Amino acid sequence: MKAYIKSYVQSQPTPEVEFVWQGGEPMLRGIDFYRKVLMYQKPYRALKTIKNSIQTNGTLLSDEWCEFFKQNGFLVGLSLDGPEDVHDQHRHNRAGQPTFTAVIRGLKLLKKWGAEFNVLACVAREAAYRPLHHRCI
Repeated sequence: MKAYIKSYVQSQPTPEVEFVWQGGEPMLRGIDFYRKVLMYQKPYRALKTIKNSIQTNGTLLSDEWCEFFKQNGFLVGLSLDGPEDVHDQHRHNRAGQPTFTAVIRGLKLLKKWGAEFNVLACVAREAAYRPLHHRCI
């Protein structure tokens, strides 16, 4: 990781370098992984602006995670596919249970901590025909 961060930062011709953590559920790596990432990025912050973002399904968000994201300037991309009935048709946890309630809980925690976030939605047929029909929260 240390060598990758060094190589990646040095290879970017721009004054700003972005690390985007995504794929599967990147929060499964645990918060200590991202603490180590920040430690490895630190020597290069004097040379370039370094930004981090993470794309998550939001089900693992907690006060600890949201405080960490806020304190370290992470942009959190939250996967939320629309109102509950649409979201839960396609988004399930490992046990096969719907995740809308957990995602909304995570969204509220992000708001509580003032962490920067956006929402990424996969638009399914069920939502495409009624984009303004329901509010998510």
